[in-house]
Amino acid sequence: MPKLEVYVIDKRTLERIIAFAKGVISSDPNWNTKVVPLKYYLSDGFSSDLKKGDAIATWGVLRGAGMLLHEAKKKGIDFYYMDHSYFKSNNKNEEWYRIVKNGHSCTSLKSTGKNRWLNYFQSKNNILPWKNQVDCGPNILICPPTHAVSWFQNLNYNWCDHIICKLKNYLPMSKHKFIKVRLKPNEPIVDKVGNLIKLEPNENNISLEEDLNNSRCVIAYNSNVALQATLLGIPVIVSNISPCKPISYKLDDFKKTERSLTELFNKEPENRLNLLYWLANNQWNLSEIQDGTAWKMLKENENLIL
Repeated sequence: MPKLEVYVIDKRTLERIIAFAKGVISSDPNWNTKVVPLKYYLSDGFSSDLKKGDAIATWGVLRGAGMLLHEAKKKGIDFYYMDHSYFKSNNKNEEWYRIVKNGHSCTSLKSTGKNRWLNYFQSKNNILPWKNQVDCGPNILICPPTHAVSWFQNLNYNWCDHIICKLKNYLPMSKHKFIKVRLKPNEPIVDKVGNLIKLEPNENNISLEEDLNNSRCVIAYNSNVALQATLLGIPVIVSNISPCKPISYKLDDFKKTERSLTELFNKEPENRLNLLYWLANNQWNLSEIQDGTAWKMLKENENLIL
């Protein structure tokens, strides 16, 4: 019988983690599931009881969770990563969460039904027709990874500076003024082991809505802004850990002539709607996590063919 150790970090995420453990216990007797305070890992190290075929689960990457996930990956132990959802992440009436096996976000794309998207997440104005470039603003909006994500992903270079440098090499100087960087308003700053030191306030001069309206393309490492842009019909360029990876354009596309680039960006990605359907099938509300629906769907999704 495989073991699943579900690690509790703090009181703030306790309810979500306990709900996940309860869901597995109630719906899948094939797993020996137990809840473990993360402080045990921090004081005593990785569980010696776990072997390949077993798994862990935890929330986010801060306060030691990132170190736990790194060690699980190193030892070949599966992990279930919980965090805020792809859609309705700020819905205070009903909270939604993503759960990902062995990853930070869903980066694959599998064929799935659209009912969950239609029933829970589609609203009248939240997905717009794909925009022609003539209807977009002139800006190239860059959303860098936070300090915490850079630590967790072991980015050993300044991602944002690297992107800007490449764009300036590809674009004529007259276009450089349209490169714009948008930082996360409250950026988590962490120490060398992933403990939160502070939240760094970053002031953006205009709202995100206005920034997107002024943009012809969004370049993001993992920011959910890329998904918001996708809903608005704006092209995105993302990293390998972004949920928008299956419909991402390439940074090297900016090498093209303006006419060729416009023609490329005017074409809606073939799988835009399929991506929304797939992501809708990979996030759950708290009651679905607790009653085992999330666990069952995770297993079903895992068995779908790419």
